[in-house]
Amino acid sequence: MNEGKSKELEGSPKGAFAPMTLEEATHIKVYTDVGMLGLINIGAVNPYNLSHYPFGDKRWRGVEAAHKGNKEATEENHRRGVEHMKKGLKEGKIIRPILVFNGFRRQDMEDFEDVIDWSKVRYHRLDGFKRYMALKEMGVKWIAVHVVNTWIEGGQSNQPWHL
Repeated sequence: MNEGKSKELEGSPKGAFAPMTLEEATHIKVYTDVGMLGLINIGAVNPYNLSHYPFGDKRWRGVEAAHKGNKEATEENHRRGVEHMKKGLKEGKIIRPILVFNGFRRQDMEDFEDVIDWSKVRYHRLDGFKRYMALKEMGVKWIAVHVVNTWIEGGQSNQPWHL
């Protein structure tokens, strides 16, 4: 198998099982009715939006104020969800690929210039914040994604996190 790689990434598997970016590995693309499934470097995804921030960020208070009474729209609830996902991963459960948009919005670049290296980002997370953060916190370098070209934020609502 031709790996199609010209550079090694720190911590990545080697040989025939080495994951590749979608651009490098056309054979791992799986087209669906809407979008494509693939495996990409986790750093190529912007996980944040105006209702999801890095944990400990003071902007969470604004989210909680705007969604007063909605217990799901809290930093604490998201932290619990991330811990739940990490527990499932440690138990060997497989998680649903996160939903990402093929691109990003300029507004997000302005809102998150303090926490994102935009030179590495190609995709914007539309759904799957807790799944993304669990994988990121566990040191995972590659993430399964469902790539779409239409902005459908929350497009996986009411679907199970684990497959």
